[in-house]
Amino acid sequence: MSAFGGLQITNKGRALQAKAQIGTTIHYNRIAIGDGSLSGQVIAELNALVHEKKSLTITKLKTLIGGLAAVGAPLSNQDITTGFYFREIGVFAQDPDIGEILYCYGNAGQTADYIPAGGAEDILEREIDVITIVGNNANVSASINQSLVYATLQDLAGKAPIDSPVFINKPKVPTAPAGTNTDQAASTAFVKQEIQAIPPVDLSALAPKNNPIFTGTGITLPADPTAPMHAVTLQLLLAKFEQATRYAP
Repeated sequence: MSAFGGLQITNKGRALQAKAQIGTTIHYNRIAIGDGSLSGQVIAELNALVHEKKSLTITKLKTLIGGLAAVGAPLSNQDITTGFYFREIGVFAQDPDIGEILYCYGNAGQTADYIPAGGAEDILEREIDVITIVGNNANVSASINQSLVYATLQDLAGKAPIDSPVFINKPKVPTAPAGTNTDQAASTAFVKQEIQAIPPVDLSALAPKNNPIFTGTGITLPADPTAPMHAVTLQLLLAKFEQATRYAP
């Protein structure tokens, strides 16, 4: 593969990087490749590739430690009609004041790889990743075509099979708002807050189990109908029923 030895930030790229340190977002538009050779040009002063051959749609953007960002795009020769040497590469970003700029550039010189034309036996599919400098305080974004995004082997290695969803280490789930009643996985924090939200049971109006004597005036007995004479039931005896049966033969 073409050896670029790292990409160099252009003057306009440095100006955008400086703006990013005070709040401007670095927004990547695309990656471009070409076959142009440097013949005395100063990379820092370039505004475009020497001879652009193909523009690539960004499908990957990842912020790295150390003020770096990884930008990626797929390269395919399916729509290339004439083969060329993949000698130069550039990342284009959007400056809010002047529009699209060449953010960084690299040239492989004599180590360039040949990209054959598509439609023949030579089928080329390659993922192009570029590491760019953005600064420690920068926010980055990109125009990503989701229809072109696909998982890499590294992405798949970190996923559990659908038919064997075994969690290892310490998997994390979001804590749902109190009262949520869905099929969302519950975190331990959610379970704890739901338990703590259960109101305490008021036992002040209940008689002790081993001393069933009703005291006080806070208990209201239900009104019972007056039972017929000689009735043997479990309902509460009213004073009227007791008086009616007291002297009965």
